[in-house]
Amino acid sequence: MKKKALISILLMVITLFSMIPFSGATNFAPSPIEMIDLGDGFTVEITSVKTYDAGILLTSNRTSYSKSATAKYNGVKVGTYILYGEFTYNGTSAKAIDDNWGATVSSGYDYDGQSSHSGATVKGSCTFSGNGINKTVSLKITCDKDGNLS
Repeated sequence: MKKKALISILLMVITLFSMIPFSGATNFAPSPIEMIDLGDGFTVEITSVKTYDAGILLTSNRTSYSKSATAKYNGVKVGTYILYGEFTYNGTSAKAIDDNWGATVSSGYDYDGQSSHSGATVKGSCTFSGNGINKTVSLKITCDKDGNLS
């Protein structure tokens, strides 16, 4: 009899947990590519990806996001700048707690970049130079009180 009761309780617990949505099941797929024309033959393709989301699984809600900007000159890739931001949020407010960046360039080009965070915003920029060009790309990531990123 004890065995049947234990199995019944176990099945009830499994059924209960299968009905609770998993808050960590966040969509980590890249957002649609945003195209920006900087003029003078320069275009930038911007892609955003949520890279981590603790959701309500932890007492401190935490999420991170990356944005990448691929700069092209007359259709030829010059380089890519990636901005990373990490945030905490609690339903009342949000705060940026970390920022970082990285860049790659095609042969013949160089870069100089930076990033910073303040409030609920991470921002950064990267200047691509070489082969007679000098162009700056700027990115910004913000988090709202519910962990929504843009």
